[in-house]
Amino acid sequence: MNSKEAYELGRDAGYSAGMNCDFDVDLDVDGETPEECFVSAAYESEENARQYSPFEFHAHDMNSARNPDACWEAYDKGVGVGIRKAWRERRAEILADSPVSS
Repeated sequence: MNSKEAYELGRDAGYSAGMNCDFDVDLDVDGETPEECFVSAAYESEENARQYSPFEFHAHDMNSARNPDACWEAYDKGVGVGIRKAWRERRAEILADSPVSS
């Protein structure tokens, strides 16, 4: 695996996590904006997905790469990009359900 492939894999994983995560926007407890709540929930969802197949195969491929650190960095960057894309697509829906808009 190379960095480009790792980035694309991370982007897809982040987007999927963002599109499929459910969460409650509870501004009274954390003082977070709806976007911050969404991003936190999506990152947590993606992190949890690393515990299940087929992620171990992707992790093996990244660890076996010529430059594993670059692959992991690219993967993590891609996750963030995917989550932000999911936020842009779900923003209106989430804000409509939120007690406070961002």
